[in-house]
Amino acid sequence: MRNTLWFLLAGSSGGVMRARILLSLKDRPANAHQISKSLSIDYKTARYHLDLLAKNGILDIINKEKYGSLYIPSAILVADWSKYDEIWTAVGKDLGRSL
Repeated sequence: MRNTLWFLLAGSSGGVMRARILLSLKDRPANAHQISKSLSIDYKTARYHLDLLAKNGILDIINKEKYGSLYIPSAILVADWSKYDEIWTAVGKDLGRSL
């Protein structure tokens, strides 16, 4: 899990956006449309990042294959959210700011 998070959040382009998406889903599930609106990003961009996170086991999808599917953090991520915090803090330091 830790290595996957490092890759998805710090080791590839789009990592900051994926980190923002995870943070927005921490307390409340949302669908792609809700995420795109809350983060002011294009719907297709939101779907791309959400699907990538789900494919890598970071997010679970409720009602997959249906319009309005909800995304939630996976049980593995919820159980050890400190890994996310560790990586997110490191990414902020690398960018020279707090995130």
